[in-house]
Amino acid sequence: AQAAVEAFVANVGLLADADRVQVMDNYWYAMESAYPEYYKQQNKVKAIYATADGLAWKDAPAEYNGETAEFVFQFQQYDGENDPDGYGNIPEADVNNVFKIYSDVIYEATGYGYAGTGGGTTQVAMTDDFGAAIYVVKPLEANIYTIYAIGSNPLHTAGHGNGAGGQGSIVNWEGGAGTASSWKLRFVDD
Repeated sequence: AQAAVEAFVANVGLLADADRVQVMDNYWYAMESAYPEYYKQQNKVKAIYATADGLAWKDAPAEYNGETAEFVFQFQQYDGENDPDGYGNIPEADVNNVFKIYSDVIYEATGYGYAGTGGGTTQVAMTDDFGAAIYVVKPLEANIYTIYAIGSNPLHTAGHGNGAGGQGSIVNWEGGAGTASSWKLRFVDD
């Protein structure tokens, strides 16, 4: 029994790694909030969706399909092409985690529409400026990420109400795992 317990403890890390989504080039994902308070207080999963005015969040649909395509985004690995500054200010450890994120609903790259630092209330915008569509998808824990545009804070659910909020816009705000700035990626089949 002791040997079994020791083997289990030794492999807990492997089990956690098995739950990690390895973000793949040209695949489609839903970005679901990893803020546990939504589920604790409302028994709901919240997800990002694309609108003409920017990114927003609300209850995730029961399934992701053609009728809920605004919740689905393509992640394309970014290689620095057409970027005169290369990877800009991306930490070296995150160079392999850089993606352009696209919404098929509006046929444009998602950008961040964010100027300056200090963050907070600026809504994340949509843009066809491919240079503004670059995001670092940084793993924090097993299948939990922060997603941030270079030079900006992570995507964050504005109006989360400590888990009581029902919907709102996506803004840039600091935060890590277990906050309203953390996300799970759910692979979506074609």
